[in-house]
This record gives sequence, C-alpha cells and structure tokens, in this order.
Amino acid sequence: MKIVNRRQPTPDFPWISRRPSGRWLVGAAVAVLAAAGCDSPTDLLPGVVAPETQPALALGVALPDPIAWATDASTQEPGAQPTPLATWTSSWDLPPAEGREVREATYAALVASLPPGRVAAVANEDLATLRQALHQARSLPPAALPRSVRTGLAQGELEADAASAVRDQGDLPAALVHVLRGSDALREIGPEAVARTLVDEVEGRLRRIQPSHAYSPEDAERLRRLAEGGRQALDEGNWVLAIRRAYYARALLTAH
Repeated sequence: MKIVNRRQPTPDFPWISRRPSGRWLVGAAVAVLAAAGCDSPTDLLPGVVAPETQPALALGVALPDPIAWATDASTQEPGAQPTPLATWTSSWDLPPAEGREVREATYAALVASLPPGRVAAVANEDLATLRQALHQARSLPPAALPRSVRTGLAQGELEADAASAVRDQGDLPAALVHVLRGSDALREIGPEAVARTLVDEVEGRLRRIQPSHAYSPEDAERLRRLAEGGRQALDEGNWVLAIRRAYYARALLTAH
C-alpha cells in the first residue's frame, strides 16, 4: 500500500482543568503509555496487526496504485481545480465513508488519464497484483480475521471478480475501475489508512475540546503526548505504533 505522506501540523491543546481524574482513567492512561512504548513497525509478512486495538491487515505486497500510472500528477496549476489524482490522494485524509465516496468519483477520470495504448497492459498487470494481494490474505486463517478486515476482503474479492468478467468481455477501462475500487477496499483496512484515520480523528476531537470539558492537567498532558506521539509515528511510517497511540488517546477522550 502506498499513500502519499501529507504531514499535518501538530495541533495545540490549550485546555487544562483542575478536576481530579477517576481511578479507572488514571490506570488506563498508565497502561496506555506503557503499551505505546513497546511497539515495533509492521512486519512484511501477511497478518493482522494491532488486533487488540484497531485491527488492520498487513499484506506485505504493493497494491495497484494510480500514482504509479496516472499522468496528471505534474499538470496541477496553482489555483486550478484539483486533478483526479490529487483528489484521490487527498481523500485518504477524510473519514472512511466520506473518503470512499470521493474516490469513487475519481476512478473513471483516473482510467481516462491513461494513454489508450497502456490500458490493456495496466489492466492485466494491476488485476494480477490485486489477485496476488487477495491470495496473500487467503493464506491467513479466517478465524484470525476481525469483522472489519473480512468485510474489506470480501469487497476486494467482489471487485476482482467483476474486473475479470468485464475484461473478458473486452471492456478494459471498466475492468480498471473495478481493480481500483477493489484495491482501495484493501487499502482502507491496511495499517497506513487505519493509522491515518485514527490519528486524524483524535486530533480533530482534541481541537474541538472546550474548557468546560474539564480535564485534569495530568490527563491533558497524557492526551497531548499520545496525540503527538501518534502523529510522529505516522510521519515515521510506523503504522502500528500510530494506531495504538491514537486508539488509546481516543479511549481516554471517550472516557470523558
């Protein structure tokens, strides 16, 4: 999976109250910081990572990526409307459902950006790549796959089958649309996309906190450290650590 890294500024959290924290929250925060300090980067072998927090599927293979073949990456003029590739790329900063809707509107234009002479080769190569990713996923025991992962895999399988069917009928552009849709279904449940979603959600919630929410100085500092640590891990490409730090920050926010 490849999503272009778009570094976001770490937000300031100028909200601290003097309300004492509850016993559960203090204990949870201590456990959070201990867990966040002992993580390792995502393994290259297929498997479910961060299963105890927000599970994600690490396949160890690259997914079909419009950045690798779309031709509009260098044609963006200042102040001009975003290109389909730029829109697809920025969609990964959005909440999952919203990002999925935005990406859906870009697929046909992304395929149309390919020179006609390349469509057949790209369709065949990318469908084979999607099939390889799904094959990797099928090597895992079904009982080890959380529901969210199974849902993404099922969508990927449906789109790969649809791509094969329309390709065999000679509609290569339609096949590529199905390949992109299926690849993005797997990308959504991958470690990077899950990490970005959680980190962005936590930072958004922290920015909306009002002084009346009454966090103790200790809890506010723990949340700040977890949020900043999640963003740092994201920038460093350590998706598992970013997932865990953001997950526990979200848990502390929800407890309040």
